[in-house]
Parts: sequence; structure tokens; C-alpha cells
Amino acid sequence: MKEQNIPMSVYMYNGLLRTYAGACGIPRCSIEIKEMYIEDAWNLFKQLQTIDNLPMSAQILNSLLMVHAKANMKEKIEVNIE
Repeated sequence: MKEQNIPMSVYMYNGLLRTYAGACGIPRCSIEIKEMYIEDAWNLFKQLQTIDNLPMSAQILNSLLMVHAKANMKEKIEVNIE
């Protein structure tokens, strides 16, 4: 995105999280890969929290939850929103 000078938006973050969720839903996806996708999803979520003009939305939280649900790792969900 940076190379193409495309600004990040809530829609872009949401789309990226949903892409990770879809990848976690692939039947032959290994646990290690799913854990890597979850870590990347959390990094995106944390990055979004640092941007002042991008509001947190229910869609973002639902997409983060979907990543965990598709990976069958719901126990790794813990969100602290201030």
C-alpha cells in the first residue's frame, strides 16, 4: 500500500483482517501458519489503534474475532480498548 501511495482506511484494515480470516479457514492450513496470521492480525489492529483519525468500529472488532474463529483459537482473544 505504501509503495502505491494508497492511504490506509478503516475499510482497508477491515479487508486485510477478513483476508487473514479467510486464509485461516483453509482446511489444510497448519497451526503455525494460523498463529502467524493471528499475530499479523493483532499487529494490524494495534497499528489501527495508533492512528488518530481512524475510528474503531464494530466491523473491525468482528473481523478480528473472525480471524480467531476461523483458526479455531478463540482462547487467544483479549481486547483492551481504551
